[in-house]
Amino acid sequence: MILFVALAVAAWSAGATGAASKPQLLVSVGARGGLCPTGICRWGARITTTTISAEGHRSRRLTLSERRALTRAITQLEPASLPPFAGTCPIAYDGQELTYRFRGKRALRSCTYDRRKVRAVQLVDRLLTSLPVR
Repeated sequence: MILFVALAVAAWSAGATGAASKPQLLVSVGARGGLCPTGICRWGARITTTTISAEGHRSRRLTLSERRALTRAITQLEPASLPPFAGTCPIAYDGQELTYRFRGKRALRSCTYDRRKVRAVQLVDRLLTSLPVR
């Protein structure tokens, strides 16, 4: 009986360790709009608990300090309190609209919210610009 319990605990521990190490999505960013030779332009990026990746760029590891700063900024993000976007949405004149989807938060669309002073958006933008182009 003791051997059975020990094996069960060992199997559970291995499963818990594997589940804990699986990267979790922190934020995704998508762009749509504008005109491209193939139609409407689209672009996407993702930041998980371990990796930063974006279309047309080489992925890289997310450092522990970057992950902590981003997680803290996401926790402090209050989409309902953001001021509304003012002006003409860029998709009205061949530009793109960006949509930020933070884990556990309402999507932030660039033509809906004024994101200029949003710390989480600033961090994501800085992380994405750090990626080398392919």
